[in-house]
Amino acid sequence: EGRRPLTARSYDDVLESNRRVLSKEFPGPLLGGKEVRPGIWMSRNVKIHPTVKLEPPVFLGENCRIEALVQVGPDASIGKDCTIERETHVADSVVCDGSYVGQRLALKGVVVDRSRLVSTRWGAEIEGVDDLLLGSVFGASLKTRAGRVCNRILGVIALIVCAPWLVAMAIGSALGVV
Repeated sequence: EGRRPLTARSYDDVLESNRRVLSKEFPGPLLGGKEVRPGIWMSRNVKIHPTVKLEPPVFLGENCRIEALVQVGPDASIGKDCTIERETHVADSVVCDGSYVGQRLALKGVVVDRSRLVSTRWGAEIEGVDDLLLGSVFGASLKTRAGRVCNRILGVIALIVCAPWLVAMAIGSALGVV
């Protein structure tokens, strides 16, 4: 038929495939949820503040929470279990499942996966973005939290073990011996 296939080899491909599916240019893939207005698909249990502006085409995954004065679209997909905080604009972007997007952000041409932001316009990928801006709706995993606790414990042990040497170096430096 001559139709280009959907691909996901790069983040640009992901955004382009998202745009093509949302605009119904590529029939076949079924979007979860219901088309509540032309070009606006919503899954179950989506909570949207009355001041939210949805500009088609848009997809909102199940259990999403969209706060006051947010604008979503055009060409935006918000995955399941996401929160988009107030006064944020998401266009031409994909926000992956379980992501938190903070207040007053302008996201255009990006892929957000929890605390990872990939901008196709700028050719940049940022990991570990501050939790107030981007993060996980579910918080850090148990494995991540346990790793942080272990790192802190090891740091304290290393300080205790090295303390006599550090004190000797400080005294030697003060006396001009070192």
